[in-house]
Amino acid sequence: MSNEDAIYILSYIKNFRVQGKDAIDAIDIGINAIKQLPSVTQKSGKWINDKNDIPICSRCGYIPQYDRAIDDYEYSNYCPLCGAKMESEE
Repeated sequence: MSNEDAIYILSYIKNFRVQGKDAIDAIDIGINAIKQLPSVTQKSGKWINDKNDIPICSRCGYIPQYDRAIDDYEYSNYCPLCGAKMESEE
C-alpha cells in the first residue's frame, strides 16, 4: 500500500460524517480496503553526494535542508520526500 492509498482511505473515513451503524460500516469498509491493498516493503536509501558535492537521497534525489547556523545539511534517518530509510554510513 502506498502512502497515497492510505491517506486517501483514511481521509474518506474521516470525512464520512455520520453516526451510529453507518459510521461503523464506513470504518469497516475502510479497514477491509486497507487489508486488501498489497503490503509495501520498506524502501532504503543513502545520503550521497552529487557531482557538485551536494547531498541527495539516492532514491528520489531530495536535497536535505541546509542549516546556515551550523553551516551544514540537516540529515534525517528517513527521506522526507519518498520515506526511504537511510542506511548508516558505517
